[in-house]
Amino acid sequence: MAIKLEKKSPHHHYAMHKPALCLSSTCDMQPRAKRSTTLRRQRSLLEGGHIDDGVDAGAARRTIVDVLRDCRIDPAQVSAVGRLDYETSGLLLFTSDGALNRRLRAKEAGVHKVYVLDVAGRLGANDVRVARLREPLRYSDAVRTDPAQIEWVEARALAEGAELAADPWPWPPHGGWSTRLHVTLAEGKQRQIRRLCQRSKLHVRKLHRVAVGPQQLGALAPGACRALNAAEVDALYAACSG
Repeated sequence: MAIKLEKKSPHHHYAMHKPALCLSSTCDMQPRAKRSTTLRRQRSLLEGGHIDDGVDAGAARRTIVDVLRDCRIDPAQVSAVGRLDYETSGLLLFTSDGALNRRLRAKEAGVHKVYVLDVAGRLGANDVRVARLREPLRYSDAVRTDPAQIEWVEARALAEGAELAADPWPWPPHGGWSTRLHVTLAEGKQRQIRRLCQRSKLHVRKLHRVAVGPQQLGALAPGACRALNAAEVDALYAACSG
């Protein structure tokens, strides 16, 4: 049965390009003793394999609240539509309309989320590890995901220098190659794509969300936010009312 959402004014709606190494929570709850190791390991992944020994063990990690404030948006006005994990970048929507927020996240609304996924190694389109990514993922006896839609895009040789050194992990060896996939999820549970990759024994080099339903990330720069225009807001309400 279709559910009609009423667009009531005034509401605030924003798109954010969440940068990698940014928490979707409002504050960093990780114990101080673990922060140095976490920051050194994760920064090395994005900074060409360089590990900074001078990272402050007590430094709190950046959050979406920090990004909103930098963009002159009051974090108390809006709530994030779902989450992206700390290492994942891309489109994160914010709204002050609680009903719209719930519908955008609801499986039955059918609002798909689209990601660009880079994994280590040279995989062909028919590789069994790629095929297994499409299979449902079981979180518990009662919770199982719908199959993910996986589109193979390309396998390419990594450029010499910083890009080739940007994967400091010993497992699995990438052999100087990276494979790009497009992943579409009907709902999106906690770390679902990363868990799918773990099940397929694939190492995630980069995960980036480019769309939520009709809303595209477009050319919005990392760490930037913008208000959605009237047509974009109308499209989100329409997508949730089907």
